[in-house]
Amino acid sequence: MPIITVDLDLEEVRHEQGDEAKPRTPLETLICLLRLAYVCSDRRCYVCRTRKGIHVYIYTDVYDIEKAVALRSYLCDDPIRIDIDISRARRGKLAYIETLFRVKLTREGMSKEMCVDAKTFLDELVRRL
Repeated sequence: MPIITVDLDLEEVRHEQGDEAKPRTPLETLICLLRLAYVCSDRRCYVCRTRKGIHVYIYTDVYDIEKAVALRSYLCDDPIRIDIDISRARRGKLAYIETLFRVKLTREGMSKEMCVDAKTFLDELVRRL
């Protein structure tokens, strides 16, 4: 089953490679999370906590790169990551798009995603508010 992936940094955002990262405001973060709740309300989605944000895995019946890019942009995916995937798709390297790393080596050691279904994630988020 095809998957659309979103890498949402909850702390900061860069719009172009080489740009200085700017902090994401609480309002921007809220908008991203409300959009996530809307999109994942009627489909199978998983949300995974990362060091600085979340990874979202959205299962779909049919994969369409143009629709995937639009959805990823709507859900506040990393704009640089989107540009890289568009470039890869234009070159026919479809096997290399939608890539997220589930485990990373950091200065503190190994960092691994912690995943739950989107409903559980959003219910817990509301509970903590």
